[in-house]
Amino acid sequence: MREHFHRSMFAVVGHFSREDRITRQLLSNEAFQRHAEQHGDISSALQQAIIDFSQSQDVKAAQASICTIADRIETHHRTQDVVFMGPVARSLQTASPALQPCASPTFVPGNLPALPLTGNAQIDEEHARLHEILHRTLSLCHVSYPECTQCAPDTRRHCTDAAIDLITDALKFMVEHFRHEETLFKHQPQITGVQAHLDNHAELSRRMSQLIGDYEDNNTALCLFRLVETLHVWLHKHILEHDQPFINQMTVQSPSAP
Repeated sequence: MREHFHRSMFAVVGHFSREDRITRQLLSNEAFQRHAEQHGDISSALQQAIIDFSQSQDVKAAQASICTIADRIETHHRTQDVVFMGPVARSLQTASPALQPCASPTFVPGNLPALPLTGNAQIDEEHARLHEILHRTLSLCHVSYPECTQCAPDTRRHCTDAAIDLITDALKFMVEHFRHEETLFKHQPQITGVQAHLDNHAELSRRMSQLIGDYEDNNTALCLFRLVETLHVWLHKHILEHDQPFINQMTVQSPSAP
């Protein structure tokens, strides 16, 4: 059930991300915002269903949630994509956004920067899992080419198959890890910087959504490059600027905290 949830999230967020990129150019700003808000509401409902299932392990309730969300997607398509958007919806079937070039990263497997530690054993262990996903991604592809066409067909097929597993693993980790950290926030209301921390979680989630769209656009090289870039920012900039200060405050104010 958990795997089904996360693959559903992968598909839904990828589709919405691709649709948003096109409708942003074709709709008025007001119309686009209304449409994108519905995408955000549906994605949030799916993410909450994943969190609820991870806490309750209630399969029957999870199945009911999936049915409810599926109904919301169908209603959105019928009332927004078909009626409200009109010809814009039909253009989604053929539109193909231009590929953006990417540069080679400055780090390779075996030469990754040291993982910063927070001092919280569970969070550091979770970050190590994310570090392993980064290493697997770099071992798969050094992402030194802007497009997959410069690689052999067998290599491209292998990367495409592996990319979905890497993104799914990163997406599952993101939902569970952010839930864990945000649960700690609720038990530490006196901690400063929580809103900035949450805002950065939202930015990392946005970046993950973007690379899902890249995968669905069949540009695996760009997708993997952005995955490496996002994980690197997460594992260094985010930990240094947000996780370490949070854990330091929590340790000072609650010395017995895990």
